[in-house]
Amino acid sequence: MIIIRVNKDQWNAVSVDEQQRIEQGLRECGALEASVVVAIDDSEAPFDTAINHDPDKSPIKDVRETLRDSTALKGIDWCHANTEGAAQVVCLGIVNSSMACKNRGH
Repeated sequence: MIIIRVNKDQWNAVSVDEQQRIEQGLRECGALEASVVVAIDDSEAPFDTAINHDPDKSPIKDVRETLRDSTALKGIDWCHANTEGAAQVVCLGIVNSSMACKNRGH
């Protein structure tokens, strides 16, 4: 089982319906495997899109450069197509954490 931790304040900024939609959408597109658990954690650092900006204003530069993974790109594309604002930050943070776990072999 892989545990993906999401900052509590960022998660709570998104409606319950949107939270469920994000998890379901990322599972359906393959960015989150069935064994992945999304855990809300008030000690988890917020996902900061400002750190991950590239010149074309994409908040997932590090993910794209590091992973080159079609699963990650599906998740990222899903986030961009289906979320905005706080929900998009949460969505991209989940994809980023999930792919980081996969890169470490978890």
